[in-house]
Amino acid sequence: MLDYKEIIIRHYGGGMSGRALAEQGLGSKSGINDFLSAFEACERLSFPLPEGITNYGIAELVYGANSMGRAAGRDTSFEYPNYAAVHIAMANRKNMTMVFQRNQYKRVCAETEKKYYTGHPSVFLAGAVQPGSLGGTGETESCSLQEEAS
Repeated sequence: MLDYKEIIIRHYGGGMSGRALAEQGLGSKSGINDFLSAFEACERLSFPLPEGITNYGIAELVYGANSMGRAAGRDTSFEYPNYAAVHIAMANRKNMTMVFQRNQYKRVCAETEKKYYTGHPSVFLAGAVQPGSLGGTGETESCSLQEEAS
């Protein structure tokens, strides 16, 4: 998540451009500029920011809230693959393929009546952890492939 508060303060208070903010490591240039455009279009919030507002408060006011009261963002009706389990299966099982892992993910999601991401298997694994690393999503509500991976 972008540090909305810092971006607003540096942009409006310090006169920094979206490019300069991106070079400072606050996010991608397009992400920062998209946020600044949404912030300028927001009628409920302006600079200077209200005392004590948080990044979550800014996100809710700028992007709105969904039906569960959370700030709008990723479509939570889609289930993420369990990237850690996919990585383990790819590293430990002989002849394991991305296509096989993706098909397992689709099957498990269909059985649990959850939406799954579609597309080419390389897109499916775009968020997977890098070889030699067991980071990634870890403990999530993802469709688990671990029982099939063992």
